[in-house]
Order: sequence, then C-alpha cells, then structure tokens
Amino acid sequence: MDHATRRPDVTVELERFTRACHEQGKPVTHQRLAVYRALLESHVHPDADSIFQQLHPGYPSLSPGTVYKTLEMLVGLGLVREVGAPGSRKRFDANRHPHHHLWCTHCHRLRDVELDGAAAVDLPKGLDFTVTDVTVQFNGICSDCRAAGATTQNTTGGVR
Repeated sequence: MDHATRRPDVTVELERFTRACHEQGKPVTHQRLAVYRALLESHVHPDADSIFQQLHPGYPSLSPGTVYKTLEMLVGLGLVREVGAPGSRKRFDANRHPHHHLWCTHCHRLRDVELDGAAAVDLPKGLDFTVTDVTVQFNGICSDCRAAGATTQNTTGGVR
C-alpha cells in the first residue's frame, strides 16, 4: 500500500486562484501568486514566517503582512487549510485532496498521509451538528527523531 499523497497541480491551482480572485473582485498580484505557488510546491506545511523567508530574496518588496493577509485570503477562498498542533504556529496546507497528517511532537515535522478508506467517525446520536470535513492527525515521534534518541515529547517550537 502506497501512503504517498497526491499533490495539487500547480498550474491548475494557480488558474483556480486567479478565477476565484476575479469572482471576488480581488486583485491578482505577483506577490499573491508567489505566496500561493510556494505553498502549493511545499511538502512541509509552512507557517507564514517560513514562506516570507523563502520568498523575500526574490521579492524584496514583499512584507510579512502581505504573506499573512494572502494566507488568510487563501483560507477564506477555500484553497488552503490551516493545520498544526496545539501550541504551534498556524501552518498551511494547499493539498486539498483527502488526506491526514502525521505530527512529530519532537521535531514538529508535519507530513501528509493517505489512509485506505475514509476516516469515519460516528458522532453521538442527538448532536445537532453537520460534519463538513474530517481530518485526522496522528501525534508521535518520527523515525528520524527515534533514530536520534528522542524519547520525550517536545510540543513547542518551530517549523521543520
């Protein structure tokens, strides 16, 4: 069984972003496109600061505020999801294919994983709640950290 997740087609998603911006009356700027492209091409679920650090050399007029606002806009358009663990900075995922996450509580690496079948959760009867999305996050220690001798959980820290 292959647990690699499908990745979004960058060109298709950038076109979807452009259409969504036009429909919402929002300008499509080269900086917004660069932020979304960086997120689409990322496999590490970066936070806003990481995206800013990656893009700033090529876009010297880019500000951290522009990155934050663009990420908020992308979430609002339904093109990106916020992911992470309690206590961590907001991280972002442009992979909209159904998948779940593996979170290393030691190095804070967040990886995609696809499971065979859907992750079904039966809610208690009588709840007045409509499920629109289900995500599962497995918390633990990755093989790299185990090999390095990690045995305790470290639940704070930066993006890796």
